[in-house]
Amino acid sequence: MQAQNTKIASLPRAASPEMAGVSAARVARLLEDAVKEGLELHSIMVLRRGVVAFEHFRAP
Repeated sequence: MQAQNTKIASLPRAASPEMAGVSAARVARLLEDAVKEGLELHSIMVLRRGVVAFEHFRAP
């Protein structure tokens, strides 16, 4: 079987959530609410119009 040569396009990233049109305070509130609800988020990515506004990854 021959391996296919595929390219994976990287998503563009904003320097800050606001630069993508997302409120940093709203993202912070989302994370706080997740902690309050006991959710164990290992990763989160917020996209707006195809641009990464916020991303965070942590070890389980």
